[in-house]
Amino acid sequence: MDHSYQLYLFILSTTTLFTDVKPADDVSHNWFDAQKQCLGQGLTIEKDKSDKPYWTGVYRRLTPWINMLGCYPDSTDLLQHVVNKTFMILSSVGICQEICYRRNGYKFAVKMNNCLCIESDVYVNSTNRLSPSDCNFKCEDNTDVIYSGDCGGTSAYNLYEIQEVSFKTEHTCLSLQCSIGDRKFIPKECSQVYDKVCEKFNIPDNGFASSWNLSMEQCRKSRHSAYVLGEVILSNPRLVCIQIPFHFSVVWVGVRRQKYTNVDRGKYEYFFN
Repeated sequence: MDHSYQLYLFILSTTTLFTDVKPADDVSHNWFDAQKQCLGQGLTIEKDKSDKPYWTGVYRRLTPWINMLGCYPDSTDLLQHVVNKTFMILSSVGICQEICYRRNGYKFAVKMNNCLCIESDVYVNSTNRLSPSDCNFKCEDNTDVIYSGDCGGTSAYNLYEIQEVSFKTEHTCLSLQCSIGDRKFIPKECSQVYDKVCEKFNIPDNGFASSWNLSMEQCRKSRHSAYVLGEVILSNPRLVCIQIPFHFSVVWVGVRRQKYTNVDRGKYEYFFN
């Protein structure tokens, strides 16, 4: 497991239950030690397996920053650049991100329980973009409301991208400050009040919103349904500010981190390919 991610572990205890090895009474383990020693079959996810405290295989993870690139038809040219397709036991944006990141993939798409890892440098033709209403499948992982309704549709994929940037913060929503001489992306508390910019710059619904969630909801419900602008380069805030035809000092952008839940299944793939 990649230790560079921030992990939130569901902890049932401070010691380990081994399903194939019985430790001595004076041996204790952190979660990663337990995972390594149970590599053959994975940590248990069952309750009441012991009258002593023990680690389980259920963990909660925080993703890197994920850009929402939009909703695209499953006939799109992007499918020619798929490097891996996986059937997820549980439909989840966060889990799909983890699958593709393990394969050094930075673009990925979700269509219900299907996770597609896409070549990272492939060009995305936004003229093929569909309305968010075509990607209305509810994700089955309900750990976080963020992207919870963005697991594609019957014949459409939600497309995402990971950009590795380092913001030393616990905040999970991203804003863009376009003040002259001080243009930058700033992580913020998601409930803070800012303007919004939807994917379609010229619609009258751009402007005041409040929280990040409400911004996304308002863009979806606008007359020209769209997402909050997520097709941005996080290393170049100046370029994004120039593209926005409004004079907003701070706006929400369609980039977030998501908490999600997954299960350790040892050396065996916990997804069906």
